[in-house]
Amino acid sequence: MPDTPNYCGVRWIWPRQTGLSASYRRVRFSCLGSLTLALIITGTSGGCGNGPAAPSQGRPAELGGQWNWAVLITSATGGDCANTLFQHTVGRVYSQTITLQQNASDISAKAPATVYGVDCSFTGSVTASELLLPTSNCAPLLVGTLPIPLTCSGGTVRNLHPLSVSANLRRTGNSWTGEYKETFPVTSQAGQQFEPLVILGSVTMSRP
Repeated sequence: MPDTPNYCGVRWIWPRQTGLSASYRRVRFSCLGSLTLALIITGTSGGCGNGPAAPSQGRPAELGGQWNWAVLITSATGGDCANTLFQHTVGRVYSQTITLQQNASDISAKAPATVYGVDCSFTGSVTASELLLPTSNCAPLLVGTLPIPLTCSGGTVRNLHPLSVSANLRRTGNSWTGEYKETFPVTSQAGQQFEPLVILGSVTMSRP
């Protein structure tokens, strides 16, 4: 049975069928910092008098701190033959913690990516009911490991280049749920470009 990832300070041993060399099989993940969700207090004003006024419905949710972050991988497509090396991830749930910082409606976050061991810093925005993390800047945990050469069946080699990650979530009570996406540019060893490898999933974010 292939080893499974763990994001709480233990090593992830890549399944042998990925074709990764030994230097790429071990990536150390660590649980990251934290996020708490402050509930927006709503109320109704009661005519004249000293009763509390209703807050603005457009006020962004307050999200600074630590959250549990779980991604269910639903598909791995594109990337020429490279996607066949990621089919074992489909149907798996990858759980970790994610740290969010907030300035008004601006959000930044940091977490390792799901399928490949890199630190990703997200930027985005939040409203009262929606969290958008459309852009990311990802760097490998092991310096000099990109692009990653993957050996497909028959000995064909495809290089994975720095990925981008995005997530769009909607508020459901005290949790947030939505869509997750990882995109890897893919080339041959000679530099020929292929359709990107795209890994899709559903994500749930909840308080610890």
